[in-house]
Amino acid sequence: LCLHLTISNSLTSNKIYTTDMAYSLKSVWFKDRNKKILLQNENGPCPLLAAANVLLLSSKITLPESSIRNNVASIDDVVNMLAGHALRRNEQRTETITNVSEGDDHAGAEEAAHHINELLTLFPSLQHGMDVNPKFTLGPTGCEYTNGLGAFDIMGVDLVHGWLVDIEQEQEVAKVIGSKSYNELVEMVIRGNEATELREKLAKEITRLLSDDDEKITEEEGQNKEEEEDEEKSEILGPYDTDDQSQIDKEKQLDTKQQELQKHTDIADQGSLVKQFLDSTSHQLTYAGLTELHGHVKEGSLCVFFRNNHFATLTKHEGTLYLLVTDLGYARVQDVIWEKLDDISGDTDLYDSHFSKTPVQSIHPSSAGPNLSPEQLLAQRGQSEADYRLALELSRNDQANPTNTLAEREGDLIAAATELSLLEYNNTSPTETPGGVEEPKQNEESLYAIQMRANEQRDLEVAMRLQAELNAAENSTAQQTTTSAPRSTSNAQTNGVHAVEELRRRGRGRNPDSSGCFIC
Repeated sequence: LCLHLTISNSLTSNKIYTTDMAYSLKSVWFKDRNKKILLQNENGPCPLLAAANVLLLSSKITLPESSIRNNVASIDDVVNMLAGHALRRNEQRTETITNVSEGDDHAGAEEAAHHINELLTLFPSLQHGMDVNPKFTLGPTGCEYTNGLGAFDIMGVDLVHGWLVDIEQEQEVAKVIGSKSYNELVEMVIRGNEATELREKLAKEITRLLSDDDEKITEEEGQNKEEEEDEEKSEILGPYDTDDQSQIDKEKQLDTKQQELQKHTDIADQGSLVKQFLDSTSHQLTYAGLTELHGHVKEGSLCVFFRNNHFATLTKHEGTLYLLVTDLGYARVQDVIWEKLDDISGDTDLYDSHFSKTPVQSIHPSSAGPNLSPEQLLAQRGQSEADYRLALELSRNDQANPTNTLAEREGDLIAAATELSLLEYNNTSPTETPGGVEEPKQNEESLYAIQMRANEQRDLEVAMRLQAELNAAENSTAQQTTTSAPRSTSNAQTNGVHAVEELRRRGRGRNPDSSGCFIC
């Protein structure tokens, strides 16, 4: 559990990748089953894509249901999927080691957990590429170990290449290269270029030293040794000894420079030989490498093939090597699934899911691709998922109430909304139980009954106001009758009687227990 939490936190806190990166999906038929594969995005065939496709075709991992429904997977989906697979493999391997050792190696477990934690943090960066340093005489799997290869190892995915030297036909090149990696060969080329410059300088210096000796010999031959023999013994003895020492020094210097010249010549020749090999195999695939690949890759197996700084999913079917076509332009072309790997120049044929040659042979189709990019599909996935959840909820409701029609559900919703409005209008609230839980509504209570109860409440209020007006009018009439003049009293009384009669007329026939409107 601690390991899971550590990995999760690392993947979250070390997001050095673009979270809106996405991969479109494509359905392919492989080993009698329908599988989903990831297609390229703007980063091209990256190692993350190739490794995921190996595991998807092998049925060792499964895409999230939301990705399958919307035909697009986000970078988070892919990273989490691969990380989960790596964790499961590591746990199984740890259990196996523990069972074999018959003991608990806590220090080893902690070290393994730390190691896998570091490797899993590399997963997001693999969407942009991975450093691969191949070796040229150690077979298809010969590469210098890096953290990237470590990540492939914990996923259980093999990485192979075909950039190999023909040891039998190029013995001299193979001897010079040995077990060196590509980076080491590049350094050899650089040293060879530097040695070439030094060799030219040394050659000039040696030529100058040899030229000085020739001039001295010619000058001495022109002297008359017989006439000056006595003078040379007495006067030139010292200088003669000095010239001899100088000559010895020059010979030593000449010998040293000649040795340096030979050394730099060897370095320059090796660098030139290596450079010639790298230039002639710049496509990073040789026929010797193809032969080695045929012997290494097992029938029906899957691995990742590295070439020209790109990564592709490789398989072997009936003795022939095929590369998975993940070009986004072929997203809707079901006749193009595989590309035959039988030529180092890249001039090859395309094949369908059944490894039959397809009539579509353009590696760069112009109009077969999807209308939306993976990123646009990912942006639409949120709304699509919301729609899906709504449809799923409606489907569950239909299963729970198979006789309920949509019209009936709408009627229930309208009745509930009307009741709530009336309750708010009358400043009342739904009945609650002592525990604060609202009691369920009676199913037989109709909208008409609710409206009638509201009418009764409203009629009662109107009746009380009319009764108050009636009492006020009768009191006013009585006062005016006793205090006013006859003519005035007559007019007021007439008006009061008319008002009372009107009120009584409006209330005539009203049954106090009825639920009808008082004034209608």
